[in-house]
Amino acid sequence: MENSIKGLLIKDWKLISSQRQFGVMVILFYLFFTMTQQASFAIGYCTVMLAFFTLTTLSYDELDNGAVYLFTMPIVRKDYVREKYLFAFLVITIPWAAMNVISYTICVIRAEDLELAGYLAGSVATLFVAYFMVAIEMPIQLKYGAEKSRLVIMVTIGVTFILAYILYRIGPDMLSNIAQTLDDLSESGIGAFFAIPAVCIIAVIMISYFISKHIVEHREF
Repeated sequence: MENSIKGLLIKDWKLISSQRQFGVMVILFYLFFTMTQQASFAIGYCTVMLAFFTLTTLSYDELDNGAVYLFTMPIVRKDYVREKYLFAFLVITIPWAAMNVISYTICVIRAEDLELAGYLAGSVATLFVAYFMVAIEMPIQLKYGAEKSRLVIMVTIGVTFILAYILYRIGPDMLSNIAQTLDDLSESGIGAFFAIPAVCIIAVIMISYFISKHIVEHREF
């Protein structure tokens, strides 16, 4: 990994580390709903919130013309974009994986009847939604800045909560059907079931990355 990307990762980590209240809130929210046997909802909610949280680093970079100072350093603009997507991937994926391991362990300890296939399908779907949100919001905020893109972000958050509520209400039946579908599929069929949306989300992220790179390379800070 290039030194400029490492330095940017450290910078962004220190930025979000200063927002300890948000991290504590996410942890408490997750633990509360996990203990009330609503872990799937908690994982989904927290994962999406972490996706939006990664975008705050863009706002911090632009605060008090910070981006102008940042690009006076030996930082290649495309590395700046790469770091933002890598940072978002790490901040979303690592806590998501940890929450799933903890939730599954708690279910085993409680000896709960867990439909693993359905649970896995719902959890992976949540992860894909978080990636999709970052892919949509990243180029918008890079293009228009935090202030001008705030309305778009708020609308996106609102739509996300509405979709999350709908999924929460119809989720059990839908996931049961998904679980049954997975049980009926062969091993190769299960791979295709997850591979198709994975390829789609990778394509969306790549398109988003190239758009963001083009924006940053031609933007005057």
